[in-house]
Amino acid sequence: LAAQHASAAHRLEVPHGDWPAVQTGADQISAAAARAAAILRAEIESAQSALAALDRAARAVQSATAWRGSHGVRISGEPGSESLDLARRALRMGKYHDTLQHAGRATSEADSAVSQANAQVAALLDEERRRAEDTLRRRQSQAPSRSPFPSPASLSAPSLPSAPGPSPAPSISSSPPDTSPSP
Repeated sequence: LAAQHASAAHRLEVPHGDWPAVQTGADQISAAAARAAAILRAEIESAQSALAALDRAARAVQSATAWRGSHGVRISGEPGSESLDLARRALRMGKYHDTLQHAGRATSEADSAVSQANAQVAALLDEERRRAEDTLRRRQSQAPSRSPFPSPASLSAPSLPSAPGPSPAPSISSSPPDTSPSP
């Protein structure tokens, strides 16, 4: 492009030059510049897509690494970190397609680890719930039956107080005194 531009600029300085040829040269320069601009726009779009995928992957890996669930469940290691490193290297080399693939793999590995950990927590919660239900059923089966209706014994006539009179003498018992020597 630079050489064609310099040639066209030189032909413009020649008096009574071949203007149609100069116009054709200028059109060729303009078309080449438009092609180069389109290539650059596509390259920039690819780079932006790769960078966005790399950012999503980094957040997913960081989230998986820091994930903590109930019942002491944790994700071991750093799932997706190797693929994330490969994506970063590919981006530095301008391999945007490779960057997208590695970043996608990193995101998938991290998301998969979080899903597995969530499933483990859910299984622990289900087991805890099942044990609580079993314990409740056992307690209910061992407890005496409690009917909302009064028992027949509780419906009997109340006992009347005993007639006044002398109260029986208390019984007193005594034991012989201890005569063994004290130590």
